[in-house]
Amino acid sequence: MGAAASANDLICRPNVFSSDYFDSSLPGDTNEGERRKKARRAAQQEDRGGRRRIEVADEEHHRDFACLVCHVNLNLAGARSWSRRAGNWKLETEWSNSESAGNALAAASAGTTGLAAFTPSYRPDQPRIQRSALAGVASSAPESSTSSPLAQSIVLSLVNDEGSFSSVDGADKFAQSCAADVVYEDCYEPQPIVGSGAVRKHLRDRALQRSGEDGSRDAGFRLDKITDGARACGFAWTWTSGDLEGLRGTTYLELNDSNQIQYVREIPEPIYKPGDAIVDLLKAVTKDATPKPPPEYTSKTPSTANEIAKYLFDEVQGADVFEALRFFDESIIYRDFNYEELLRGKGDVEEFIKKFSFPGIQFATQRFDDGIASSCFTWEVLLEGAPENAAIKGISFYEIDTSSGLITYVRDIPEPAIKPAPLGKLARQLRPALGVFAPAAKGSREEGL
Repeated sequence: MGAAASANDLICRPNVFSSDYFDSSLPGDTNEGERRKKARRAAQQEDRGGRRRIEVADEEHHRDFACLVCHVNLNLAGARSWSRRAGNWKLETEWSNSESAGNALAAASAGTTGLAAFTPSYRPDQPRIQRSALAGVASSAPESSTSSPLAQSIVLSLVNDEGSFSSVDGADKFAQSCAADVVYEDCYEPQPIVGSGAVRKHLRDRALQRSGEDGSRDAGFRLDKITDGARACGFAWTWTSGDLEGLRGTTYLELNDSNQIQYVREIPEPIYKPGDAIVDLLKAVTKDATPKPPPEYTSKTPSTANEIAKYLFDEVQGADVFEALRFFDESIIYRDFNYEELLRGKGDVEEFIKKFSFPGIQFATQRFDDGIASSCFTWEVLLEGAPENAAIKGISFYEIDTSSGLITYVRDIPEPAIKPAPLGKLARQLRPALGVFAPAAKGSREEGL
């Protein structure tokens, strides 16, 4: 399969105007005539940059960016992100809502140029209590207190108590918790959102777009998993409406020294998931890459989630598949959003790792949280032979079994190459409350996620 043909197939294949994608009984829908009109208007509408129409795919562009358009999410010899569900818990601590300027952050889009050049933005030096969270995380009512503010407790309060990602008032609360110079990378948008005022407007606009100006649509935001980080944390989420669940995604959030939110990266799932077709596309782009010797490392056995992630990504770096596999539980569950289906078990993960073990791929970590039982981190992928400045950003979430120290769950998600992604944009126009063409019944997805 040629790169150009594959890219166009991946972009154009779903028939988003098919009646299979619509059900007049679902929340947020209008009558059939209105839906058809909206579909036709959406198909004719230019994207925000005014550079292309949704239904038009430029072959040259997609040939050059074939691997990018397919939402690249790579796995170098097992150096992935993982973690374990440990049980519900509630914790609340106080933090500053001041809008005084914090430490300025460089936009994460600058990234790193290679694994060896990685310098962490935060490396915790204090031991933390082991905590994790399940799908459907409870509110942050206090059970205990701590002298150090936890990023996790702030997120729990903002999401579950304030409705920061589902209401206008909640958006205001989120902005009040941000540093004046906060950087919010919503990877659905073309550019990062900078400043607490701009973040407030962005979240308010999205809440109104989902619920409607009159608030007539039920537009919920479910917190599925959250890491137990103190200075930074990550969380998995789902958009809900009535008895349905739709768009999923992952968010990474980091605090400054004043306990204000200073950096956020948020990535929604791709609407179309290419599956194994992405392997052929990546090989086509990197076919002229020169093999390099594997990095040298000293074998060790870290015991916390963030330490395991750093060891696998910053030290092993894909040098030895079996060194990485020894950290995986036999019943590991792996959610890679390039694929519709979950990977289950160590054997499936090993096979998956080996598919992506070829020259020309450079995986560079950027930011880690300090979670113990679960951890989240950001990264970018560089492809030899792809255009300059074409790095693909992503987020990984993992959990470990704290008794065995083995990885039991992983969730990886890459950003789209075109922003906003054409299918993602159309889905939000046609089903604003859910953000997908074909929502699922609540609780019907594998592992609830």
